[in-house]
Amino acid sequence: HSWNFLPLNGGVHADAHAMVWDPANNQILVGTDGGLYMFNPGTLTPTFVSLNQNINAAQIQGIGPHPTNSNKLVAGFQDNGTQLYSGSVSGWTAPDSETGDGGFALFDPNDPAFVYHDFSNDEISGALISQSTDGGVTWCSAPTTSGPCNKSGQWTPSLVAQMNSVSDPGPAFYAPLAVDPDTAHRV
Repeated sequence: HSWNFLPLNGGVHADAHAMVWDPANNQILVGTDGGLYMFNPGTLTPTFVSLNQNINAAQIQGIGPHPTNSNKLVAGFQDNGTQLYSGSVSGWTAPDSETGDGGFALFDPNDPAFVYHDFSNDEISGALISQSTDGGVTWCSAPTTSGPCNKSGQWTPSLVAQMNSVSDPGPAFYAPLAVDPDTAHRV
């Protein structure tokens, strides 16, 4: 009949995508980026109970299969970065990629050692594009012509210059991302 705020220690992830009420037992189920939760509004101290102990769930935003190895893929996960898959449920790994919301993720079809993904650190103009030259083991969002990767800026200076030349402020969340099917290393 009314809504009350539950403090952070009794709530769930802020990105709720589904909610259903079961009139048979007065339980509420909530599906979020963080999984599935149950809530009983009739308890003295209302809290959400995690139902994630026996399920693996995540929200994939973008997925890119390896062009020659069907046991490999790269995927961007909502709120959980970018991860690599290597043939089994336990084969998901989160390599040295930048944190944040994982978005589109793609292998270069002509040189699968090159992998690309985009991600966002916030919801307004925080989108970044990153590349890996070693199959997704390490990532860099701002390659330089000399020296180590600069992980603090947009990838690449030429992309930023082109966007600035047409007064494009960039994406609000995930940058559109595609690889050229005919030319290696062209994004």
